[in-house]
Amino acid sequence: MKNFGTVMAATIVALVLFLYMCTFQVRFTEMAIKKTWGSPAPDALREPGLYFKWPSPVQSVVLYDKRVRVLEGRTEETRTVDGKNLLLTTFTLWRIDDPAKFHTNFPAGVDEGEKKLRATVVNHQHAITGKHEFSDFVTTDASRRRIREIEQEIRGAVARDATQEYGIEVTDFGVQRLGLPQSVTTAVFSASPRP
Repeated sequence: MKNFGTVMAATIVALVLFLYMCTFQVRFTEMAIKKTWGSPAPDALREPGLYFKWPSPVQSVVLYDKRVRVLEGRTEETRTVDGKNLLLTTFTLWRIDDPAKFHTNFPAGVDEGEKKLRATVVNHQHAITGKHEFSDFVTTDASRRRIREIEQEIRGAVARDATQEYGIEVTDFGVQRLGLPQSVTTAVFSASPRP
């Protein structure tokens, strides 16, 4: 009888260990990709629940948070087409849309993906701002100001690259702060008519 209890306990422990090695949970805020011998599956598991896998090293699982993240841009000095400098601080709202593509590009994790997204934002910000005049950003005539259009232009360019190349969806983009470097401020005030 003692042997039966020991065998039963060992069987239960083995079963629990087997289930632990062969199952994984996806929470409602997550999505997962299964990797078989290191290669990610093309389709992500997006629904919450309990899933089965082969034990390691045959299959492993990478979990990603599917909630929207905020990428706060650093203040960048950007030149307009008419040669004036602006200080722009932007924000980007993004999330992982294609986990397999994201993992293929950034196997080291989300921080690596965020760094690449930041570089993409800065590149498009410089390129698109460089096509516009200073008065599209700063003017006393509100009807000539085109900041919203420029934001949409940058967002479209960033979203296109991020989706196609990295599996990232850009849900929003905007200019958080617009400023002028000291040299431009001095030039503007010295050119203003004096009363």
